[in-house]
This record gives sequence, C-alpha cells and structure tokens, in this order.
Amino acid sequence: MKKNKYIEIFDGLFKKNPLFVSGFIIAPVVACCYSLKNALLLIFVFSVMTFLTVLISTFIPRNFVYTLRIILYTAIASVVFVPIYGVAVQIFGERVDTFGFFLPLLVTNSMISLQSELIFYKMPKIKMIASVFFYIVGFDMAVVIFSVIRELLAFGTIFDKVAFTGLNIDLFSMTCGGFILLGLVCGVYRRILIFVKEHNDIDIIDKETALAELSEAEDILEEML
Repeated sequence: MKKNKYIEIFDGLFKKNPLFVSGFIIAPVVACCYSLKNALLLIFVFSVMTFLTVLISTFIPRNFVYTLRIILYTAIASVVFVPIYGVAVQIFGERVDTFGFFLPLLVTNSMISLQSELIFYKMPKIKMIASVFFYIVGFDMAVVIFSVIRELLAFGTIFDKVAFTGLNIDLFSMTCGGFILLGLVCGVYRRILIFVKEHNDIDIIDKETALAELSEAEDILEEML
C-alpha cells in the first residue's frame, strides 16, 4: 500500500498524463504547437504559472465554497501570469504574438481549477508539491513529443532546421490537422499503456481511485449547485 502511495506522485508523468491520457489543455496545443519553438514558449508560460498558482492557492481556506475558490484560483493565476508574460516576451520575442488569446487562456487551465481540487489539495504538502511538479513535467514531455512529430510532418524540420526534404503536409500545420494528429498520438500512447499493463501486471487504471475521484467530482458539482 505504501508503494502505491509513493508511486502516485509520478502518475502525471505516464499513467495519468495530462495531455495524452486526460486530454487537458488541448486548445493551445493543437492551435499553436506546430513547431518545437512554439512548444517551448507554451511550456515555459504554462509550467511556471501553474506551479506558482497551485502553491499560492493552498493558502485559500478550504471552507470557502467551491465557486469562490475557483474564482480566487483564476484571479491568482491572472496576477502570476502578468510578469511571466513579460519574461516570455523578452525571451521569445514576436513569437508570443502568434499565440493570440491562447496564452492568457492558460489561467483557466484544468490543472488549476479541477486537478487541484480533486488531487493536489488532498495530499500532504510535500507530496502535493512533488505531484504537481510531475504532472507539469508530464504535460511538458507530451507537448514536446507532439510538437516534434507535428513539425516533422508539416514542415520536414525540427527546431526550424531541415530534417527531411520533401516532407511538407500542410494539413498538420493547421488546427484541424493538430486535432487529428493529437487523437492519433493519444490512441498510440494509450495502446502502449495497455500493452505495459498486460505484460507487466501493472494497474494502469486503478478502479478504486477512479471511483473515488468520480465521487469527489460529484460532491463538487453538488456544492456548485
């Protein structure tokens, strides 16, 4: 049992990867991550803002109603986002403008508004910090993998340097192509998880945990209503 609790902090890397398994924060990924350079910009803003916001939000009293807590989480994320955006402009320059409203949209990402309530804030502080870190790293890894594949297919390049001449599938540079590719990558990733489970007797989906999280989600919904 102790082993399961220890491994739980690594769930965000593989077993419950925020992008490939849970399907969180899809919009900015499919709309803007058609190159590795764009992916690095998204990763920088998302990672720093989410980590700081989740940590700061732990000081919000748990006896506040859920709706008010979410409003406060978003307000904190908005304040944290401003200086991070300024740093991003200094580092990435005009590339920031290509994201449009998708960067500010990150202040409402589900890792802050949903995962924090269902998972992070139910953990001891040290374990929570580790779990948040690995969920963020898991998302970042998934974005890099997806963006490398997409850039190769769309432009035949990696980090804007030619890798394959003649490979230029315009569809994958578009948002619709991003959705298609992400669906395919997620499908392959989940098949790999199933393969690992079948050959190593590892529970990829913990039914008791899933039911507990569903019950908690229902409680939150009732609180909102």
